[in-house]
Amino acid sequence: MLRADTTANRCLELVQRHCPRLMREGGGRIESYRKTNKMTQEDINQIIALKNKNMNVIEIAIETGFSLSSVKRHIKNAK
Repeated sequence: MLRADTTANRCLELVQRHCPRLMREGGGRIESYRKTNKMTQEDINQIIALKNKNMNVIEIAIETGFSLSSVKRHIKNAK
């Protein structure tokens, strides 16, 4: 077991201790928090409309449920 005298060592100790259980239980990202399906043109139009209402990209990503990078990409492509 690692000595827990630094933040990095404490993090590694947590991973070492909990990783086997998480892997058995099917650990991974929680897809229900994200829209994983492809954006429709209607979704893109909504993103552009929200941007035109002076919302920032973080607020738009939260509002629509799409990732920050997807929102940024579609706003950039719309210009």
